[in-house]
Amino acid sequence: MRLLSQIILLLFFCASASAEPFILQGKVEHSSKVNPLAEGLRAGDQFQESKLKEPRYASSWFMIPAWFAGQFQVDQNVITKIEDCRSGKIQRPNQPVTSYGQELHGFQKDAQNQIWHFYVESGTSKSEQLRQITYNNIDWYGPIRIDKKRVIMRIMATSLLVDRTSGVIVDSFRREDIKTYEPYEPGKIKVTYTSKSFDSFGRPRDLQEGIAIHKQIAPFQEIGLLDNVDYRILFRDYLLSNNRKELVPQALR
Repeated sequence: MRLLSQIILLLFFCASASAEPFILQGKVEHSSKVNPLAEGLRAGDQFQESKLKEPRYASSWFMIPAWFAGQFQVDQNVITKIEDCRSGKIQRPNQPVTSYGQELHGFQKDAQNQIWHFYVESGTSKSEQLRQITYNNIDWYGPIRIDKKRVIMRIMATSLLVDRTSGVIVDSFRREDIKTYEPYEPGKIKVTYTSKSFDSFGRPRDLQEGIAIHKQIAPFQEIGLLDNVDYRILFRDYLLSNNRKELVPQALR
């Protein structure tokens, strides 16, 4: 799935349609620790695919401000802090790094001309490289704060790196990313991000902080069919299931 792959590469709130235009939550902080990975999924273990959780797929919708909508590409990226959580050592490189990536925000408009974004809350993917296989599981992904001037997204994912020859798990960890999007200047968004990783026992491993500028490369356009998925029908069903019939676009009634 293209959308799930984008979320993983970019690395318990469920958005619901409400009378308020945007979602607003409290202070956003990283977890101090997470649950350890199960035995058989830690570095040094012989990998067995049966040990993985059953793949699951969940999705939802949330409303977004107009400045956040469209297709964006990373234009600048600066890592401002790297902290080793075990030794306490801190580095402040403050140097630009080469980054590639695109993000698509906004899928449909409702009957009141408000823009909605579709997102995958959880899912599983597998990618194969020359010497290793990487298994990624999104444990949770979604918005934790949205207002007219800010969008904050959080992702918690588990990654296993498996040697292709021996079948041994080379590394396994969980990573929690928090990204704050704010309007910067016309056609650009400032993204402040933090990324914290935890070892297979749930202990903090490292924390990175940075700032990026995302440049809009295409304006918002409603998405109908993509990868054999009809997002118009998904959007209509979502609104109806949340008792918001008045928001269903006329063309979908």
